[in-house]
Amino acid sequence: MTLRRDLLKVSEAAGVLHPALPSVDDVSIMDGDRRQTPLREVYGYEEGWGVPGPEIAEEIQRIMYPAREKGRRRGCPGRARPGRRQPNQGVE
Repeated sequence: MTLRRDLLKVSEAAGVLHPALPSVDDVSIMDGDRRQTPLREVYGYEEGWGVPGPEIAEEIQRIMYPAREKGRRRGCPGRARPGRRQPNQGVE
């Protein structure tokens, strides 16, 4: 239960609703105290690798937050693309 809670907190910090939705652009590998390298560069990921497609992301969003369909907001703020954060937008 602790791992699940912590994964949800990490995904919220990345600006997504579910731990399956952060992309390789949302994660960096830290090397020491100050240097970081995006996960995409570390492993040579290409665009779209490791992230569910938009249909699956929408389904995850619907299951995780069914109240959103009724116009009520819970959890993280809405996104331009399901499961993705918008530039310069913080987490609620």
